[in-house]
Amino acid sequence: MADEPKINFLDAIKYARFIPLVVQAVTGEQALMGPGDGAAKKAAAMKIVIAALAITEGVAERDLVNDEAALALASRLIELAVQLLQLQPEIERIAANIRALKPGGVQ
Repeated sequence: MADEPKINFLDAIKYARFIPLVVQAVTGEQALMGPGDGAAKKAAAMKIVIAALAITEGVAERDLVNDEAALALASRLIELAVQLLQLQPEIERIAANIRALKPGGVQ
């Protein structure tokens, strides 16, 4: 990761506003494409992020963020969002096991 652009604190705050967009892009692509090729899904999610960034900067009529850094961060966020989606069945299983430990069994 040494070749990734450096992001200062103020830029990180700006980029944080894009996190909900990235998560929505990933979950939207998952819903549309279903199970399958992760690389194609990531590419589609990145296209959504790139378009949203272009629209946001176009409406603002100025460069809001370092595009290279924002896209590197978006790429990493997409990877993390996918990992979270993959963990969901395991989290649900653990939650069910915890509920089963309560007096009276599963509720």
